[in-house]
Amino acid sequence: MSLRIALPLTFALGLAVALGCTTDKSARTSSAPAASGSSVGATATAPDVAPRSAGGTATGAATTPLASADPEAKIRRLIDAHIEFLGSDDLGGRETGTVQSLITAQYIAAAFRAAGLKPGGEQGGWFQSYPMESNRVVMDEARLVLHAGGGETTLELFDDYLLGGFGGEGFALQGEVVFANYGIVDADSKTDDYAGLDAKGRFVVVLDGHPADRPELRRVGMSRGKRMTAKEHGAAGLIVLTDSESHDSAQLLEIMEDRLRYPTLSMPPEEREAAWPTIVLRPEASQTFAQKVGIDLAAVRAGPAGPGRPLAGLMVELNAQVEAVRTHADNILGLIPGSDPKLRDEVVIVSAHNDHIGTMKDGTVNNGADDNGSGTTTLMTAAATLAAQAPPRRTILFLSVSGEEKGLLGSDWWCKHPTVPLDHVVADINIDMVGRNDPDAVGATPSPKHVDYNTLVTRAVELGPTVGLEITWNAPKAGDDTVDNYYQRSDHYNFAEHGIPVVFFFSGVHEDYHRPTDDIEKIDREKLRKMVHLVMALVTDVANADERPRKLTELPAPAAPAGVGK
Repeated sequence: MSLRIALPLTFALGLAVALGCTTDKSARTSSAPAASGSSVGATATAPDVAPRSAGGTATGAATTPLASADPEAKIRRLIDAHIEFLGSDDLGGRETGTVQSLITAQYIAAAFRAAGLKPGGEQGGWFQSYPMESNRVVMDEARLVLHAGGGETTLELFDDYLLGGFGGEGFALQGEVVFANYGIVDADSKTDDYAGLDAKGRFVVVLDGHPADRPELRRVGMSRGKRMTAKEHGAAGLIVLTDSESHDSAQLLEIMEDRLRYPTLSMPPEEREAAWPTIVLRPEASQTFAQKVGIDLAAVRAGPAGPGRPLAGLMVELNAQVEAVRTHADNILGLIPGSDPKLRDEVVIVSAHNDHIGTMKDGTVNNGADDNGSGTTTLMTAAATLAAQAPPRRTILFLSVSGEEKGLLGSDWWCKHPTVPLDHVVADINIDMVGRNDPDAVGATPSPKHVDYNTLVTRAVELGPTVGLEITWNAPKAGDDTVDNYYQRSDHYNFAEHGIPVVFFFSGVHEDYHRPTDDIEKIDREKLRKMVHLVMALVTDVANADERPRKLTELPAPAAPAGVGK
């Protein structure tokens, strides 16, 4: 084990003990085993001398204020310690696959162990390691060519278009093209942009977003949904036309730019489906493309749009080489075993992703204090506090996943390679970006309008006000930006895909989202304290209930406090 990895774990163990997470002397000296195949070990010994406080005075478990009987003081101190460590420049933005991400994993495992949790990972350890590829498009060699009318037009990567969906194998594709309006298929609203359209083996061109007069289609009109729908119809790839006036387009372009500027991560080919391209044209290129093929963008956006159609005489050729490097990442797992012989094999999961987007080319760190230092801090603090209490009837698994920013990779791996039987999991409580915006409210999904609405959510609505938080269906201070619009964008989604009831707590985006300015100074630590209590109350309620959470086939609105969003 390298000194660079060993020292942060040593520091983390010492910090956890000094913060009063444990009074168990063995936690200072025993080892934390790593998963088989991990290149990073976890054996370390906490320093004999306790870490020094900011004022220079040595602190320790015997003298720290956290050793006092005031539980709120301990919670506040843990929040301070965790958010300041996770949001520090030294962690370099916690990008999955980097040395800093491994340091983050060691820190979380050390805190779990010091708090008295049991290892929940592979081979009796704290970690679940999973393989990945780090992929980078060879920018100078990528070619997107439009063949029409006997001529050809070559578009330039990054200047004219952005490329996603690539794996280490790259692309060498050519195909005909069809136009499918917004590319939305939704049975509930009786919308089918693919009606009568043969997309098999062809590139599908769609507009970004959803029709302006159909706000109910926003969730199904997100880029992930368009991609999945095109794949289900057998398309060779997706081409998205963006709009300079659209906030959704601007956000999509920003995400796609990041995926080209920095290496992207994916599972290796043997663990995933074949790479499948998403081509996003910039607004000017979208206008030029539409004019060439006879698409009236203004008319389509004004709606209602006519049926989709083949773009006769047009062929698209895509070639892209990708440099791929094998690497790995880790999930961190801590357990509070259940006490009821009849229910202890059932598991309640509390999840939060610990990764962020790393460092910019100029060395500026994207600290990700809110995204998702806030959720990870909430998870770690709730875990430490609950571990000091009487065990619940069901087992609680605290799952700190990596790879969320790269496509929900860590939670996807866990669901495909679960460390407990998947049918024993009764619920997932997921926490992501809960440290900003409204100090007295947190958004939640699935809402009463969502097909996955469940009793876990109704119970959260009831418990929220008891800890000073209103549960809303819109992201606080984000107007009509309902949290349901983010249902596919965090780790709970992988659990929901396996039929597990979920609730996702999310306080909405802000001007610092995925920017270097997402710093610890802007975190509302009192709100995090409330979030810790909300998570503890909900997980304890679920873990001790006679019945599992269940989906609600009928969708009655819960008795929510006044002011709940639409």
